[in-house]
Amino acid sequence: MLTKKKKLTKKQLSRIKLWWEIARLIDAEYWDKIMLIEKRMKLDPVIGIKDIEFFWKDGLAGIGNASRTIELIHSTTLEK
Repeated sequence: MLTKKKKLTKKQLSRIKLWWEIARLIDAEYWDKIMLIEKRMKLDPVIGIKDIEFFWKDGLAGIGNASRTIELIHSTTLEK
């Protein structure tokens, strides 16, 4: 049985938009930090892989590189 969806009031929608904006700011900060980590990882002379990066599949899944010259390192291997 389908239930009728609740219609939000203008006040509710306004408040939801506020929380959305806060979440967007936090999300942007998060991705800035991830990109900084990737940049530092790419410059790490011990690693020596210029296009190394994190990869995602419903969350952080592992590390690989864009040119696919290394095998993907899955999170299960990294978290052992």
